[in-house]
Amino acid sequence: MRRPAARVAVILAVGLAVAACSSSSGGSATPAPSVSAVFAGGTENVQVAGPVLSFTAPLVTGRLVDDGAMLNVQYINVQGGTLTYTGPGKPGTYKTERTADTITSLALVVGVQGAGGDVPYVSFSSIAGECSVTIVRVDRTGGNATFTCSNLASSDGKTKTDATGTFDARP
Repeated sequence: MRRPAARVAVILAVGLAVAACSSSSGGSATPAPSVSAVFAGGTENVQVAGPVLSFTAPLVTGRLVDDGAMLNVQYINVQGGTLTYTGPGKPGTYKTERTADTITSLALVVGVQGAGGDVPYVSFSSIAGECSVTIVRVDRTGGNATFTCSNLASSDGKTKTDATGTFDARP
């Protein structure tokens, strides 16, 4: 079921959780990760199809951990939505997946203003390859990335959509 394109207001939350997990053998504790960089500026732009919706939001928080072992950035636009990415912080393309050692997932919540003014929400999540994130560049001076999702099913299975976007961060 696709939502009508008339009178559309977007409240979109994209939570992208991409985490590479590894297990350690032996009884020693894993050392705490070190923060390589803290980001305070940047923007993201998200477009969702069916109906076509988009919003831009500023960076609220961002961290690069262990020189790229993990990147976490969060963007919030109270009227538009949010995007959160947590995952590999090294250049490359990462497909959504869940294995014994790795989880790469995307969560997306879309609000569409109906004719009566109410704003119902539709949530989406991906762990089966519907989405990919491409880290173009990231280091202590900042970075940028893109993401693309195709045929992403809603959590209740009633809606499918495509989504694309970009995000960047800087100190």
